[in-house]
Amino acid sequence: MFIRNGRLLGTDFFFYEECEQVTDDNLLGQVLNRIYMNDKAVMPREILLPFEYSDQQELEEVLNKKSERKVSVLRPHRGRKKELVQMAFNNAKMNLSEQRARTLQDEEVLRRVQNALHLKHLPMNVEAFDISHLSGNQTVASMVSWKRNHASGRTTENTESRALRALMILPR
Repeated sequence: MFIRNGRLLGTDFFFYEECEQVTDDNLLGQVLNRIYMNDKAVMPREILLPFEYSDQQELEEVLNKKSERKVSVLRPHRGRKKELVQMAFNNAKMNLSEQRARTLQDEEVLRRVQNALHLKHLPMNVEAFDISHLSGNQTVASMVSWKRNHASGRTTENTESRALRALMILPR
């Protein structure tokens, strides 16, 4: 959760497939690195953690240097800050449940496609084509591609050519 001046500005969720095989400390390090070690990161004055982090002092030093001001990394034990950590934990549990439900729905849809098309395996890629025209003129073709376990692309570009360019350079 991103809270600034007492207001919730947003949330971000990361789903790791193999997180059971990673220590809590290692996983937390990966998440903190992903959030705060990029050039666009907005550095808060405080980062609240759900447990003691073994590299806490080193993390504070790196964040202080990066932000050019004091950043405190805390594990609150009571009070409002502890409530915020608990709220973040509850939100994460809820989002994980929703993600698992979506994954099960995706699997069910793929099983139906597999059965309908008599495929040996679940499809990994699905491509759909649409050809449109106006009374036989001005033919337009489009293709939508879905790839299993692959992030979808979105863009806010305001022209078709810019939007297409933005989507084409997505990592595949």
